[in-house]
Amino acid sequence: MPSEELTTVSKVALLRQRIADARRLGVRIRSEWLGGETGGGCEIGGTRWIFLDLSLSVEEQLGQLSDALAMFRLEEPSKL
Repeated sequence: MPSEELTTVSKVALLRQRIADARRLGVRIRSEWLGGETGGGCEIGGTRWIFLDLSLSVEEQLGQLSDALAMFRLEEPSKL
């Protein structure tokens, strides 16, 4: 298997792990095809949500997830 595929597989595994970690922290995750228009974190009715844009690369989705988690940490560090 070429090294590029291993790198992609590793990135997908990392994304899955970070999604699982976020869920354990009580964050709801939605993966939707958003066409590169939006994505990120928000709070709706007291529930924290992260919307991941499936039209983006795995690297970009990791960035969306990391940015949203960082935003939540800044808002309330004791929860995350």
